[in-house]
Amino acid sequence: MVRVRHLVGVDKTHHFWRPREPRVKPILRVARDSMVGTVTPSGGANRVSSPSRPPLPSLTPAPGRFVDRTIDRQVTVGGIAIAAAFLALSVLAASGGNGDPWLPLHLALAGGASVAIAAVLPFFAASLVAVAPAAGTPRMAAVGLVAGGAAAITLGWRQGSLVLAATGGAIYLAGMALLLVLTLGLLRRSLGARRRIFAILYGVAIGCVLAGATLTTLMLAGVPAILAGWTTLRAAHAWLNLFGFVGLVIFATLIHFYPTVVGARISQGRVFVTGISALAAGPPLVALGFATGVWALLAVGGVLAVAGCATIAWYCVDVLRRRARWTTDRDWHWFAIGSLTASVAWLIGAEVAAAVVAVSRGPGGVGWIGGVIVLPLVVGGVMQVIVGSWTHLVPAIGPGDPVRHAWQRRVLGRAAPIRLVSFQAGVALLLATALGWMDGPAQTAGLLLVAAPMAISVVLLAAALSAGARLATRG
Repeated sequence: MVRVRHLVGVDKTHHFWRPREPRVKPILRVARDSMVGTVTPSGGANRVSSPSRPPLPSLTPAPGRFVDRTIDRQVTVGGIAIAAAFLALSVLAASGGNGDPWLPLHLALAGGASVAIAAVLPFFAASLVAVAPAAGTPRMAAVGLVAGGAAAITLGWRQGSLVLAATGGAIYLAGMALLLVLTLGLLRRSLGARRRIFAILYGVAIGCVLAGATLTTLMLAGVPAILAGWTTLRAAHAWLNLFGFVGLVIFATLIHFYPTVVGARISQGRVFVTGISALAAGPPLVALGFATGVWALLAVGGVLAVAGCATIAWYCVDVLRRRARWTTDRDWHWFAIGSLTASVAWLIGAEVAAAVVAVSRGPGGVGWIGGVIVLPLVVGGVMQVIVGSWTHLVPAIGPGDPVRHAWQRRVLGRAAPIRLVSFQAGVALLLATALGWMDGPAQTAGLLLVAAPMAISVVLLAAALSAGARLATRG
């Protein structure tokens, strides 16, 4: 006799392994035999006789629709690279400029932040609702229009060509309108009610930039009514673009993106939804208060903005409290989490300060504190959130195999503590200089402390993309 080990569901009383007859109720046995055939015992083994009728046809399931996200990921990574180029130009303009903040500010916001949003937002929306991505041609068109419009605006303003700048504004508006259509078109496919809040948030954000960029384009085109009231409308323009568009898109995206990077469960409740809704309503009301000169609208908007910022701060603290403990690629995790956390802190501080000043001083030019909050907002908030985002996204969605992605994580995590500390120290020195607490040498030191880690981050991004490709080729 052959020695047979015990195995559940196998008859051990014979010289061979034979599956036991399944215990089926008689009525089920009859139904089964009528479909397949008659089971007759012969020699202790079960044999199936010829069926009484032809077997049922074999139904092959239709192949599932393959969703190719290659082009969507390539557009996203390419847009991030273009945004990095705009940020590098902004740092160069701030370091070697004549002290005028307009050029580096608009290179960072109209160029870097807007292009990054145009590249990432449709990708994030498709991932959020788990649907097929938008077509590649309109995706590339949106990124190209926003990037080209931002470049034309800055170049036209720099060279004194208002026609070129106004044309760039029109191109920029076309790109943002296309981005709105793509994003809402993806989000409306969702069947879940909780996704509607993202459609509202992103719709309000892009609506704000369309209104703010329209004001700028009309001003560049020389519309007399806009030129006459530009001192007041500039504050409305700033609130719409800085807090209504850039700030709101960042905060709305971090609702899901921040727990993903940190490694915590995404948790939302009614209180949080109420708070984030207040954050969406605040900047448009403040801008409307500046444009109309009605202090009540400005006050209500300022209070809502502060309440929304408090909600975001509470949410981020709760996510950090529930964070995971990473055991691999610690520098990469540290830099991504640290950059996003610091950017949220700077953004919240800037918006709260702007809201307090606006409510206390009222409508008019004095209600906008200008450069005091522009530095922490743009440098500390926008630049850091873009750098932290590409640090996480490039190894996650970039083309290549796990070997390439592991290489990219190691490259992007180099000198993480030094870059983080240097960047925060530089932003603090720039803010202290803007407040008048320190003099010129502190500003120079702040610019160097910001420019050095920013330049290193851009170089590491380029190295991660190119070196990873070479490593995958060697395979």
